[in-house]
Amino acid sequence: MTTKSTRLFLICVCIYVAVLICRAVLVAWPPAGLFYNIDELEMTLSCVDRFLGVPSTSLQWPGSILQMLMLPVIAVDFLVHGSLGGGMTGEVAHFSAYIAKAYANPVHSVVLLRALVAVIASAAPVLAFLISSALNESITAALLCSALVAFAPVFTQQSAMAMGEGVAITFVLAAVLVVLRYRTRGVITAGVLFAGALAARITTAALIVLPVLLIMLGDVEPVRARLRSVARFLLVTAVGFLFWCPYVWTEPIRFAKALLGHVRPQAVLNLTMFLKAALEGLGPSLFVLTCASFIACLVVATISRQKGPATAAVLSTAAVALPLLSSGNDIFPRYFLPLLPCIAIMTTVALRRDQFPRSIHLALVGLFSLGCTAMFIESAYAEAGLRRPDELAQGINAARALSGAALYLPQEALYLYRIPIPNAVYQRMYDRATAQLQDHSGLLRFLRLRGIPGDAAKVLMTNFTEDEQALDARLSAASSASAPSAAPLYFYFDPATIHGIVAERLSPSDYTIAEALQHFRASGNSGILLHEPVPGFGSPVWKGTHGWFLYRN
Repeated sequence: MTTKSTRLFLICVCIYVAVLICRAVLVAWPPAGLFYNIDELEMTLSCVDRFLGVPSTSLQWPGSILQMLMLPVIAVDFLVHGSLGGGMTGEVAHFSAYIAKAYANPVHSVVLLRALVAVIASAAPVLAFLISSALNESITAALLCSALVAFAPVFTQQSAMAMGEGVAITFVLAAVLVVLRYRTRGVITAGVLFAGALAARITTAALIVLPVLLIMLGDVEPVRARLRSVARFLLVTAVGFLFWCPYVWTEPIRFAKALLGHVRPQAVLNLTMFLKAALEGLGPSLFVLTCASFIACLVVATISRQKGPATAAVLSTAAVALPLLSSGNDIFPRYFLPLLPCIAIMTTVALRRDQFPRSIHLALVGLFSLGCTAMFIESAYAEAGLRRPDELAQGINAARALSGAALYLPQEALYLYRIPIPNAVYQRMYDRATAQLQDHSGLLRFLRLRGIPGDAAKVLMTNFTEDEQALDARLSAASSASAPSAAPLYFYFDPATIHGIVAERLSPSDYTIAEALQHFRASGNSGILLHEPVPGFGSPVWKGTHGWFLYRN
């Protein structure tokens, strides 16, 4: 190993360890509400579902690569917390209890998946450093490129969450690095890696333009040879996706349904909405750096002789941004994460010494140094905000302190806060879920809202009940790990919300909010936790600063 390669290796090790330590802090110090969002919880439960044998409910991610990687993690965790030597029957009983606890209180399983994601995603800044080194001899530029990826607020959060976005970006960067290092000789490896990215998060599909363009524009081989390499890359990506996401061929109807459920034909161009969402999704600092690097790349792609990477990055940015620009749906911040590999290459191009005059080059280095520092502050501030006292959690604790009272709680207490639930409540929810599994009326209404024709849904109904089957199996498993309780406990949902539409089909909640209010008024020694104050209920026994009111009858 040469002195230069040794230095690069040590820098890469230092970057990885530093980033992993930062992610480990976020994993060990969870948000005040235990979970970032309900998708994180659902992704974890879908990994545990593999042991129940129910259909996958995470095809929309599709997230299958996380399910595969979590299987050995769960097995090792069971061996650490379980016992050996009880024979086959004894080990089955122990494992059954282990899985039941994972559903009754999934916080531990979520932490395991977060740790797995952090280990993989922490390699992304290292890959960005190596990509920049392959395109630019400057260590300063490579470190800035690495810092940009490491400190990007949306990536900071996603790389410590039990979700597939951080893993997907890592696999994409690995595929890009292979293409840049080995050119046409690395297209097979790059295809396998990119397939892994798709299996972690299908929203990275538009990024396939980036390695394709780098193959076409970044080599001196004849055009025909480059076209053959592109064909091999695409073929290996397709075959690799069949491996990483086997649901494509084991459950094709469900996979098709998952794709159809996300198609929105009424998409229209909306530049104002896109720019507003981009500012929120990327954060102010990364938004400015993205615009600066895009303009610099556009200039290089227009006037420079070494325009391959610049042209590839600019066109790939457009390919990723266009679906967001024309989206008729709500755009969440994580939807901008696929821009990160493009931004990394654009940053590298912008910071090349030979592309701009010295004064402009120094100004760009200063801008990116300032921007990376600001991104670190933005990320730290955003994460600290998620760990401030959570008012809903405080309200739930105040409600549980009402001795012997029948409690009416929002369904968030069931899904996101995972309070201890008595066996009788689990049994009641299980009975309701079993009835929902036989009654398809709610499912038909839900599918019509998703744009799937009712006649098609009726013919293929069994293929569309994976959520009901999973819910039924999860409640059955969780009930065996619950304890009895004397205090009645009920959950309600608000059908006027988007989540309420889903809850009307799937939720094991007992009542709508109107029904819960009616029962609360009619019962004695009861408490209800509401997001809005209710006239005539008197003064709440507890209230939050920004919402949530606890009333006692």
